[in-house]
Amino acid sequence: MAQIDDPYDVRNKSKVAPIKIGQYVNAEIVGKTIEQALVIPNSAIYQGSYVYIAENINDKTVLQRKEIIIRWQNANEAIIESGLSVGDNLVLTPLGQVSSGTPVEISSSNGVKNNGLDKQKRNANMGTEDIKPRDKKKRNKESKQ
Repeated sequence: MAQIDDPYDVRNKSKVAPIKIGQYVNAEIVGKTIEQALVIPNSAIYQGSYVYIAENINDKTVLQRKEIIIRWQNANEAIIESGLSVGDNLVLTPLGQVSSGTPVEISSSNGVKNNGLDKQKRNANMGTEDIKPRDKKKRNKESKQ
């Protein structure tokens, strides 16, 4: 939000014409730069305070709940101040009631597996990864003869 002090030049100090109602102006607004920011979609955030990542533990890929602190948020995405790291495999698939430790498989629509949070872009790779709960039974591919 910006504010113009004395937009109608009531005090008559300006050497230019006062601003008229409805007139467009060019403005330069200086904001803060956030170093090492991670931007993720709001749909990956649960109850405004945590996300799920897929993590390799004991040779299994499992869900892990991670508490986060949001620095800024709009209708679509959030800037994460802490709780996520570059390289974390952020779960973008909406999940029902799950708990940490639930085995998952990482599938990708673009053929990239274990993409994680990109080091250069510093934001979530939106829409490319789906995390799905792993089947408890392994299917036997051998056919009976």
